[in-house]
Amino acid sequence: MKEIDLNENDRKLLALCNNHPLPINYIARRLNLTPASISIRVKKLKEAGLVLTKSKGKGTKTYVRTKKEINVKSFEVEILKKLKEAQNSEMDFKEFSQLAPFDPLDKNSYDRSMAFNSIIYSNPPRVKKKFYLTEEGEKFLKENVKDEKEEKK
Repeated sequence: MKEIDLNENDRKLLALCNNHPLPINYIARRLNLTPASISIRVKKLKEAGLVLTKSKGKGTKTYVRTKKEINVKSFEVEILKKLKEAQNSEMDFKEFSQLAPFDPLDKNSYDRSMAFNSIIYSNPPRVKKKFYLTEEGEKFLKENVKDEKEEKK
């Protein structure tokens, strides 16, 4: 990562992409700049380690997200801990989704939904349908609960 001087447009771009990924064209319209100038800024911000980008290939939309605000892993740990506290009783999808309720007004709603998707569709699976923790889910919890404790120090 390299040092970068942030100008007003950089700060606006970072604030705009703080809570969920946004396409470059949308950012450009919101900041009243061209997509090309936004792409240049995003490249510099990415090199500085301040944003992540995601695209599905040449000619497709590129999504930008502020790196420091991503909380998917912590939501995964929260959800799996609650499932474990429920003593691995089998749950239907509605009960499982209530372990960490989705609130569209919550600034973390995108990360929370990504955590649910990550848990449900991980390979090897961390939960099985009729949701209960698998060995892989237990392993993920052990690894990441340690990481969270170390980060807080």
